[in-house]
Amino acid sequence: MHTRLPHLLFAAAALAASCAENGDNTASYPLLHATIEQPQAKYAAAGLFGPQGPHTTRTSVVPGQIPHPIVWSANDLISIHFNTDVNGGRRVYALSDGAGTAQGDFIYTQIYDTSDSAVTMSADPPAEYTSLFAGYPGAFVTISAQNSELLIESPREIFLGLDDVEDFPMVGTGGADGSLQFSCPFGMIHIPVTGSALIESIYMDTTEQQIEISGRFSIDPQTYETNFVESVVGSQYSISWNGNSPVQLTSSPLSFYAILPAGTYEAGTTFQFVLSSGGSVIMTTQLPFTVSRANILNLPAVEVNP
Repeated sequence: MHTRLPHLLFAAAALAASCAENGDNTASYPLLHATIEQPQAKYAAAGLFGPQGPHTTRTSVVPGQIPHPIVWSANDLISIHFNTDVNGGRRVYALSDGAGTAQGDFIYTQIYDTSDSAVTMSADPPAEYTSLFAGYPGAFVTISAQNSELLIESPREIFLGLDDVEDFPMVGTGGADGSLQFSCPFGMIHIPVTGSALIESIYMDTTEQQIEISGRFSIDPQTYETNFVESVVGSQYSISWNGNSPVQLTSSPLSFYAILPAGTYEAGTTFQFVLSSGGSVIMTTQLPFTVSRANILNLPAVEVNP
């Protein structure tokens, strides 16, 4: 799942291997049906970055902009925990129908594990259950051994354009009928960038506020509350975009997007734009901005010149 979602190559390979090993047995398992909550749009204060100099120009965000829809994609995987499963039990389901829409059917892959080494898990999903919760992307989800929370990794990168947004983290809940409703515990910011510089990377940093924006987060499937657990790779206070080649800025804004935990980011959040010349331009927020779950917050345009 993403804005037109990528394939999870590692998980898909595991799925293919499992299907090859087990023949057509997966067809005997019942489908789960999952729908996706769609994001809304919000706008940050125009003066978020403060004065940018007497010659600064701003490109207005189009008021009628509609957030890009979230849809399922071929090879999408979700991890499921049934209430009758053992401690930490996780089962991987794969999209079988519904690619390109916000509603999909999922079939069991016979890929399963548990985070509790003290228990043994059956390969077959339970015949009866009264509730379940799930996480996307399935390859990056762990169920805590206490069954009380879902752990999920948030993306460490900033994306250039909505079509590049990958693996928007989601949590789903459902009942005995096998229907799940997925919701987005994280939010997104849209950063329009104009100027005349040739840039090769962007870093967003929240070290000053000590707000974790990268790593593994526990997610309460009922309240959607996120809590930082651990850093997976690198700093938990920084995410970045690193282009395959430098990108030339112009008066027409380039749109960058970042997936962030919901919350208020105080003044002092920095955006560093690394230039191909070797220098950098740092823009620091002068006002707080609030990221809400399942919302795309449109920041004011930032102008970056050499």
